[in-house]
Amino acid sequence: MRKRKEKPRKHKRSLSIKDKFDIYWRRHKNKLSPEKLILIVLRADHFLTRKRALIEFLTRNNLNFAHFYDMLNAAKDILENNKNLNSQFLKDLFDISTGDQLLELAEEKMPEAIKELFGRIDAGFFGNRKSLQILIRYFDESTNSKIRTALWKKIKKFDPTEKDLRYLLDLPMMYALPKITSEIQKMLRKSNKKKETRTIEKIKEFIKQIKQGQE
Repeated sequence: MRKRKEKPRKHKRSLSIKDKFDIYWRRHKNKLSPEKLILIVLRADHFLTRKRALIEFLTRNNLNFAHFYDMLNAAKDILENNKNLNSQFLKDLFDISTGDQLLELAEEKMPEAIKELFGRIDAGFFGNRKSLQILIRYFDESTNSKIRTALWKKIKKFDPTEKDLRYLLDLPMMYALPKITSEIQKMLRKSNKKKETRTIEKIKEFIKQIKQGQE
């Protein structure tokens, strides 16, 4: 009786290092904290590994401003080379950012943060006083004449107090903005005139009451 020929055994393909890493990453990525993911992006030499860590970072629900700020500094090269990922990162960052935090980013010359900050101010997101405080702080931090001129146009709309105006007038480099300086001085004179008028009217009211009491 003839023996059946055995089919040749198929040799299992041995996994490459990349395949093994892919399997390991899928199994363990959910266990990595935001801090660990930031560390991977900061220290890993492999670009795709760093990108994976950044994408995984954006799936977390417990992220705060400090997490985003650290990741932003660690992943600048990745974000610069990926428009969609950059857009998602900035959207998530801005969603959890307060006005002061956006201002912090704006002061570091991030154009997207500046746009977001002014957009919120124009939309009345912060309220008049808070908007004014943010604008004055940004005016203080900037010495660029064009930026200060644009900011001044916004500041005027929020009815700055006499204290606000004097603060602005005493800032460095205001000599480079004679038109704004002149406008502030005019507003201060107008404010003083109003106060004087109110004082005189108050005195007149007291005199009237005194005369009525003597009759």
